[in-house]
Amino acid sequence: MRATVTGLLAFALVGASYGQPLNLKGRVVDANGVPIPEATVELKVLAAATKTAADGSFALDANASVGPGGVHPFDYRLDAGFLVLAIRSPLELRMEVFDGQGRSLGGLARHLEAGHHRIALAEAMPAPGRSEGVYFLRLRLGGQSFIHAFFHSGSGSDGTVFAPAYPAVAAKRAVAVDSLRVRKDGYRESVREIASYTAGDLGDLILSAMPDDGSVCARQHAELTADGVDVVVCDALFDPPPRVHLPTPSAPSAYAARTADGFITVSGETYPFAAGNSSDPELIRHGSALYEIKLQNGKVESFRPAILFAESLFLAPLKGKAFEGLISQRTNGRYGIPTLPVRVQVLAERFQGGTSTASPFELKVSISNLAGAVAGSDGKCMPALSSYGSQAPFDPGSDVLLAVGRVPSMHVFGEDELVLELYVAGVQSGNIMSPEWFFTPLDLVNNTLALSGTYTGVGHGTPGYIPLLNLHLASGGGGACIP
Repeated sequence: MRATVTGLLAFALVGASYGQPLNLKGRVVDANGVPIPEATVELKVLAAATKTAADGSFALDANASVGPGGVHPFDYRLDAGFLVLAIRSPLELRMEVFDGQGRSLGGLARHLEAGHHRIALAEAMPAPGRSEGVYFLRLRLGGQSFIHAFFHSGSGSDGTVFAPAYPAVAAKRAVAVDSLRVRKDGYRESVREIASYTAGDLGDLILSAMPDDGSVCARQHAELTADGVDVVVCDALFDPPPRVHLPTPSAPSAYAARTADGFITVSGETYPFAAGNSSDPELIRHGSALYEIKLQNGKVESFRPAILFAESLFLAPLKGKAFEGLISQRTNGRYGIPTLPVRVQVLAERFQGGTSTASPFELKVSISNLAGAVAGSDGKCMPALSSYGSQAPFDPGSDVLLAVGRVPSMHVFGEDELVLELYVAGVQSGNIMSPEWFFTPLDLVNNTLALSGTYTGVGHGTPGYIPLLNLHLASGGGGACIP
């Protein structure tokens, strides 16, 4: 019987090549064009892998069905946030969610008896990324694999896990549908986005030799943490990627980042682990630490922080960038929803004004159209905020400055926020927070530091007394103009 997808409330299929097998070929060579044999070539989402031959060549044929289609001994559909199945005989189910870079965000495995089943998709994604974009659901049913792309429009901590999807927008963002990773001991890992599930000759894929000095980062130092753990502190990353050169852990160990629900290894495996209490040093440290975990029978037996990353590395993608969006107007001393056009500029200068947040490192952020009109990235003139009179977000002539920094576990373990501190006339006047662009140690290791999506900043404090901000990355604009 044909598997179909109906009643999609929270998911929308994207792309037009479902059901086609993926056939890729190419050759892996070093910087001098010398073939590299026995290199691993894998697709993270499709979970297909192969090894290169003596001449460096590879052929990767993935037969997993992409999207619904084919004849199978079961029925299934995605229905309003649930996987609904009708099974005629017992089988094993594995469900995984991946982001657009092929990183696993969670999953579940379950033995299903014959009959009807209804499984919440949120169970496979317990700590979802709240950024809008293209994600993938991989199902393994009875030895067969199926992949569904869906668009997640973004949701706050109080929203639904899978927000309503919009197919037209999703289709525009579904250019990259998998990540091809090539790796070999002694060489820097290479990652390449694959644009569709169609056959293709990728030509030569070049791997660069790793340095042999054993350095994890381009600049580093040893440190003893306050709780007595020896760690390596990375002060600068390698360029070009890979940005971090991790030593090979001895089995059964792995390097992983910690979340509220457990550990995610650099290769994408997830291991549940209960969050600590308010005295747990990892409450804050998990935001900048890569851990060495010891595994026993598929579970985390023990862990220790092994590598810490300087806080400035997480804010580096923001440095020097301009952002545009909307800020709240002010009526009778209270702020409403964001409606006024705003442009901000993240400066290269560190903010050292005595922060009131838990962030140890912040950058200054100026409001470009605070007192004068500026050209927007779309070529239109953006009015000065001061021109809105009584509805202006700040009093005329006010000295307004923002400072941006990261705050791990703002309220509870793993609730990580990128915070904009607001200073008016030198006085700290509240915080604006959003999980968007809170980069993690895995983002540094995997070089996934794209400023996509929208920073939907909400006030941390008394509602209505702090302006709200919606921001996205801007390209161009910024000069003075006449409205």
